[in-house]
Amino acid sequence: MIHHGFQSIAIFNANQYAEAMQRVIELAAVCHDADTTLACRTIEVYLHIQLGNDALDRACPTEAADHFTAAVNTGTFLSKSAIHSKYEEFVVLFGCDFTSLWQTANQKRCHALLRAGKLAEVFEAYRYMTDMSDEATKASCLEWSLGFMQELSTFRDYTPNADSTPDMCKYDDENDSISDIDSEIDHVDDMVS
Repeated sequence: MIHHGFQSIAIFNANQYAEAMQRVIELAAVCHDADTTLACRTIEVYLHIQLGNDALDRACPTEAADHFTAAVNTGTFLSKSAIHSKYEEFVVLFGCDFTSLWQTANQKRCHALLRAGKLAEVFEAYRYMTDMSDEATKASCLEWSLGFMQELSTFRDYTPNADSTPDMCKYDDENDSISDIDSEIDHVDDMVS
């Protein structure tokens, strides 16, 4: 399983986003043991976070929020699951800290929604994160929460442009596009159902 995870992340890092996501989803669909499912979902969360980061880099907060929301929804189990130590290799090779993925996805989701000017959704996402967090996660988020609330207060009278560079938000390259990823995920979901 770890080998397939390495392959998926390497393919993703080579800008083959749809293929990487499809491999992880297909592996999760055919392997029904708990360890493989946990590993696949964890890698899927990581890939969504990376897509969200890319969208933020292109000043596309709405698209970023969609990816971070997908990461949060896929990774709801991460808030209470211990990531097995055998996945520490991913930290060394790819710099992904799987133990904080759920927290990272939630925090980045709040920031992206704020930058997109979706204040009602910001409050909903923040409330969801705090409701779903255990005490240790809440404690580790305290400093971030204080900073985020301060940032939120500066947006009170300002509504940012959701996607300040709309042309850059039309993600498409020669190999993959966001619509490819979505359609391939739908196709895999149809096969599994």
